[in-house]
Amino acid sequence: MSTITNSAPFPQKNLVTSLSWRENHPQLRERSTLRLVAGLSDGCPAWLIDRYGPGVTATHYGSTPKPEVMFENLQKLLPGEHLLFKFRDTDGRFDSLGTIEPWNCNSLGLKWEVRPDIRHDFGLFLDTHASRTWVNSVAKNKKILNLFSYTCGFGLVAAQGGAHQVTNIDASKDYLDWGRLNADLNGLDFRNFEDTVQKYMARHLRRLESSKDQAYDLIVADPPAFLVGRGDDRLGRKLWPKLLSQLKMTQAPLLLLINNDRSFLKKRSWLAFVAEHLPAYQLEVLPHSPDCLGQDPKGMDPHYTVPDVLIARRPLP
Repeated sequence: MSTITNSAPFPQKNLVTSLSWRENHPQLRERSTLRLVAGLSDGCPAWLIDRYGPGVTATHYGSTPKPEVMFENLQKLLPGEHLLFKFRDTDGRFDSLGTIEPWNCNSLGLKWEVRPDIRHDFGLFLDTHASRTWVNSVAKNKKILNLFSYTCGFGLVAAQGGAHQVTNIDASKDYLDWGRLNADLNGLDFRNFEDTVQKYMARHLRRLESSKDQAYDLIVADPPAFLVGRGDDRLGRKLWPKLLSQLKMTQAPLLLLINNDRSFLKKRSWLAFVAEHLPAYQLEVLPHSPDCLGQDPKGMDPHYTVPDVLIARRPLP
């Protein structure tokens, strides 16, 4: 192994152990796109490192006094065609070193474009891999609505899984266009609507009431922690009570509900919160993929935790 240059904090030993654990894990060793380091649960606090096929993105959330040295160390430990290192500068803002050109990876038998643009993440969130796997497994012949679709990841796996119809909703045309590119890469198709979820859901409910629209079989709700807007209006958590009420009114038999706000619900669980708003639904916690949980899932990183994911099923009448 190449000599690692000293730079604090750089958890070389734990990082190497984390890579080895995944290489030998029966559920992970055949995957080319996966999380390589999941923060404190892998003994590397403030670090998230993801492999996207031929490239790797490494994010350090803590203070990064010598980013050039850290980048050099990462190059030695993580050889590949592409490497992006995302870190906080002296003012606390994110900066990056390394790859600037997009590349393609494979996940769940699909091609995805990864973009090393630190302002917009990378196009594929690995901590919802298990959720995408589940959607793919239940999609056949279903009419599916994908809210807060970002780059249409859930829409893509639903289309691959044989969905009858897939509709993606996002307020950003750029993200929807990125999702359309991913669909074209795989010879798949779906419907995209540039709109806020609030406006779309209100319109959908009115159309349901007047029999101008048909109900969805599965609705995915995966809002970011922070939305476009100002002040408290940016907080995604403020949407949940009304959104859950709207989802209940759709009477969709299946819902996938994902909470990405790590500071939300400090005094009660996501399960209890959703149960209060959807009393008629049966709720099931969807386990995460082991690469995202890490070697010690109880090791809660102060900078990052995996999202809370629930499957909600409405019992047949």
